[in-house]
Amino acid sequence: MNDHVKPPLVRPAFLWLAGLAFLLGLLLAGVAGWDYVETRAFRTMLQEIRAKGEPTTLRDIRPRPTSEEGLAADRYFRAAVVLASSTPDERSLFDRVREAERTGEWPEGLVDSARHHLESHAEALQILDRAAPLMFDGLTTGADRVSAAFFQLARLAALRTSLQVLTRDEVHAADSLYAELRYRSVVDWAWGMFRVPVGDVERVGSVLSAIHPTAAALARLSQALADLDRDDAVKQWFVGQRAVYLDSIWRGIPITEAGFGLRVAFSERVGRLFAERSMHKRFEALAVIIAALDQPWPVRSGAIAALYDSPQPAMLMQNRAGDIAMSNEIVDDLALVRVARVAVATEQYRRDHRDALPARLDDVVPGYLPKVPVDPYSGWPLLYRTESHTYAVYSIGPNHRDDGADFGLLRFLEGGRQSRDVGMRIRYR
Repeated sequence: MNDHVKPPLVRPAFLWLAGLAFLLGLLLAGVAGWDYVETRAFRTMLQEIRAKGEPTTLRDIRPRPTSEEGLAADRYFRAAVVLASSTPDERSLFDRVREAERTGEWPEGLVDSARHHLESHAEALQILDRAAPLMFDGLTTGADRVSAAFFQLARLAALRTSLQVLTRDEVHAADSLYAELRYRSVVDWAWGMFRVPVGDVERVGSVLSAIHPTAAALARLSQALADLDRDDAVKQWFVGQRAVYLDSIWRGIPITEAGFGLRVAFSERVGRLFAERSMHKRFEALAVIIAALDQPWPVRSGAIAALYDSPQPAMLMQNRAGDIAMSNEIVDDLALVRVARVAVATEQYRRDHRDALPARLDDVVPGYLPKVPVDPYSGWPLLYRTESHTYAVYSIGPNHRDDGADFGLLRFLEGGRQSRDVGMRIRYR
């Protein structure tokens, strides 16, 4: 009897390797399929955005100057920024001045320190003043490399206005504030990814309370504030954020119709696909947010919070606090811009009526404003009340209740402050 056993036709080791290769092939096919699906989704989303005429790159929200006036403004603003950043930025000095303004107590030597700092930057401020009246339509290539320095010039301009208010400089305070307001668009251009308030609009109340600006100065302030009154400001900020994110993807992830191919390691590709999927979900959420911001006031002011509080599958809860805080900040700023427009119109009315105050806001229409601005928190015109030697213009604020022009801090919520009412009180003589 022959006990010899015939060897198997296929060795077990080979079968094991073949099975492993098959599983690896399935994984690669799955990743390639996932890659293809995500790529197609991005391309579809991009086509939808373009069909609406909305920006898809950083270049779309950062226009470049084309006119002679725009090119001149570019040169002046950039020169002022360079000169302002040529010496150490005394941010602590600006913070101390802000605190002194808030409390009304100026420590000994603070005014002299502020004046010395301004004198050392006199040329930068002179160039800023020369640029302010010019039409600004963007900066030329390369300006974004010094974007952090733009805030140094903003703080410098704010310091000058604050000092002129303190010394009641009737000649220059309103012009300094005008330069600040006109410079806002330059700061917004330089920091397309972020929104950092520079406090310029808040100083409108201080200037109007401290001095009696000329008719020409009031007209300039009125126009500068009108340019900042953007009814779609919240929507455009989120549209811009989406464009910035898209721009970073096009520069960092080579999306093609067929996918990434085999140009990167498996682990790197999987990690990138997870990041891509997360970004895609963020874009879906942004699409829902942007659509919701087409609603009228006051629904628009709370639209983002309402989306996060609803069972909306597109919303990512890790973005909740940041999105709501940004929306609240922009709405607050818009309300304050509109308040400032009414305050300036009131001062124009007083100049033409022997210092008499308007009995109601409709009295400044249409001579000084085309209409009374809408309060974004109520959907109705802004509120106005006269008091002893003061008058107040205000919005009902984020608590959606008229608290009688109480601008005191209510609480901190979603990373941002909330006051009872949003507005300013003007002292008159």
